[in-house]
Amino acid sequence: VGGSFDVQPSDDGTYRAFPADAIWDIEGITGQFNFVSRNGDGFVSLPKQNAISAEAGLMIPVVRTSLIGRFEHRWGPGSAVDQTDFGGGIAFWLFNHTSNIKLFYLRGRPAGAARETDQFVAQWQLAFF
Repeated sequence: VGGSFDVQPSDDGTYRAFPADAIWDIEGITGQFNFVSRNGDGFVSLPKQNAISAEAGLMIPVVRTSLIGRFEHRWGPGSAVDQTDFGGGIAFWLFNHTSNIKLFYLRGRPAGAARETDQFVAQWQLAFF
């Protein structure tokens, strides 16, 4: 369980963000939940917005692979776009947590939009000690 804050003063107003998260990882079953609230002020014009995300995974040790499902929702007043994303992916653990390849797909549903969006992500992570 964790939490943090980000405060960035500027002439255009002070940006503030307050995130919190929780992570579960026991015997190949993982889960995480995140929440962030930001006020939208500051040097870069961002909308006031809240966001939640949740992710669950199942590790299959025999093939060093994880199946992962993901949900995200962002909302806020005024110019903030309300959007819900959902999807999933797969992670290949080549050398445990030292190197892995992840492939993800997310389907986005912006509120009031004529179409949905698709996002494909491929990422390779390396850790050096």
